[in-house]
Amino acid sequence: MDNNSSYTSILKIEFNKKNFPVGLCLACTDFEELKRVRKELLHPLECLVYEEMSYRNRQYGYLIGRYCAKRALNAITQKKPSELFIDNGVFHQPLVSLKNIQVSISHTESLGGAISFIESFPMAIDVESLEERKEKTIYPLLSDQEHLLVSSCDSTSPMIMFWTIKEALSKAIKCGLSVPLDLLEIESIQENNGFYISSYKNFSQYQAISFFLTNAVCTIAFPKNTSLHIDVPSIQNAERNLIRGKAENDIT
Repeated sequence: MDNNSSYTSILKIEFNKKNFPVGLCLACTDFEELKRVRKELLHPLECLVYEEMSYRNRQYGYLIGRYCAKRALNAITQKKPSELFIDNGVFHQPLVSLKNIQVSISHTESLGGAISFIESFPMAIDVESLEERKEKTIYPLLSDQEHLLVSSCDSTSPMIMFWTIKEALSKAIKCGLSVPLDLLEIESIQENNGFYISSYKNFSQYQAISFFLTNAVCTIAFPKNTSLHIDVPSIQNAERNLIRGKAENDIT
C-alpha cells in the first residue's frame, strides 16, 4: 500500500526513568485503495469478518481501523499486517494476538488513527471530525463544571475536543460510553504550546493530551504517573501533508 496516505511514528512513554515505545498511525486512505489491498492487510480470520459486512461505512471503518492499527503495531513489533489478528472483546475493544501488546483504534469518515502500546501502560486514542452540529449535540451532555472549562478554553471547537477526552478515557478503562458520562468528567484543561493537557475528576490516575488537525481533533489518554514524549507540531504537519496529497490525488 502507498505509505504516502499514512503517517507513522514511534512515541515514547516514560516511567521510572525508562522509556517504552508507543506506535502512532494516522491515515486518510480511501476506501477503494483499502479494498484493493485488503488481503495483504488482513489476517485470514479478519478477512472472514470483513466478508460478512454488508454496508460500506462498516467496511470502511473496519479496513481503515485495521490499517492504522497494523501500521502502529508494526512500528513497535515489526510484524507483517497479515500476521496480526485483531479480535474484538465483549465491549468491542480491539484485542491483539500478541503478548503484552495492545492497540487503540479510532476513525472519522475520512481519517483513521491508532496507537499501539505495552499493556502495562493502558492508553487510548480518539479522533472526531469538526462539525458544528456535533457541538450542539455535545453541549447538553457536559456538566456545569465542564461548561465553565469550555468557556475558558481558547479553541474553535472545544466541545468536540472535550468529547474526545471523555471517549479516550472510556476506551482506556475498557468500558466505552456505556457508563454515565459524569463518571468521565473532566476536572481541568490547560493549553500548552498548541496542544491541551487535561485531567479527570473521577479517574485521577489518567491524563490526556489533545491537539487539533485539519478537520478533526485527536486525544490520547494515558497514565498520569508517566510522561508521553510526543512531537505534536510534526504530527500536525504530517497530517496536513496527507490531506493535501489526498486532495491532489482526487483531482488527478
